[in-house]
Amino acid sequence: MLKSLFISLLVLGSFSITLLAGEMGFRAYFDQWAYGIVPSRRDIRLNATQSVRNHTDRRQGYSKYFPHQKRVDYDRKTGHVFKVGINAAGFRGRDVEGKAGIRVVALGASSTFGYGSRDDETYPVYLESYLNEACEQSVEVINLGMPHMTSGQVLSLFQNEGIPLNPDVVTFYGGANDTVGEQTYAPWLERHSVLAKFVVLQVRTPQIVDFEDIRADFIANVSEMAKASVVFVAVSQLVRGSPYYMWLHGSLMGDLKVWAENESVPFVDFIALDRERSTLVSYVHLSPRGNRLIATALTETIQKEVCET
Repeated sequence: MLKSLFISLLVLGSFSITLLAGEMGFRAYFDQWAYGIVPSRRDIRLNATQSVRNHTDRRQGYSKYFPHQKRVDYDRKTGHVFKVGINAAGFRGRDVEGKAGIRVVALGASSTFGYGSRDDETYPVYLESYLNEACEQSVEVINLGMPHMTSGQVLSLFQNEGIPLNPDVVTFYGGANDTVGEQTYAPWLERHSVLAKFVVLQVRTPQIVDFEDIRADFIANVSEMAKASVVFVAVSQLVRGSPYYMWLHGSLMGDLKVWAENESVPFVDFIALDRERSTLVSYVHLSPRGNRLIATALTETIQKEVCET
């Protein structure tokens, strides 16, 4: 009896040590933040105070920040916390005034909003600067990016707040949030264990029927944005992660490219500009260099569409 108990405890202990060693190894080898496993302690502290993660001014089909709401973010490399400017309309950037020249509206989620980027480092800010250098007319770029949004929520926001701004150009950079909503087998365990997350991501069977609906809805939402725009520019979104997630997101971006070609919609293939994904500071958010790169590519496209006509 005691011998059996000892053997059982020995096996259990060995198994536990093996799992612990595996978890430590995976945490050392993989970028767990890029895989979205657990939030950093700084994230948790910011969530409890004034983090950009939280926007609770709920509207029809979406939410945004309250006017001039105090928000903070932090540099993903240095950890330095900085303030984020929210305007009177509840979006990032300066207050929007009367239209005086070419107006560009940038649609998207946290990558457009500029997670981890200071107010003067987001790609809409760079885009405005570059376009003013390239065009003879005055150009303003309004950042309507809002963290966590799916394409359906972006569409609702655009219909309610973007169209009334009477933009000459609308850009869309997004899609990652349309796929991250996939259900997991053990949510708590996958959020806290890199090893468990990795195993699940490798063995999970894609739900083709559900994902086909996601793909169709994504293109339908983007198509509605384009129909309501004078000039619409679609941009393929850069991400990194597990093979499964890359497959999901890659399918959406492939659909977006084909749709743009079929509809003769200007398309910026940002994925092709950084195949090494060296401009990402998380699984989807851009470094200042990444923001400059996408702004440069958009400038070239927009310049041809509105500045040279």
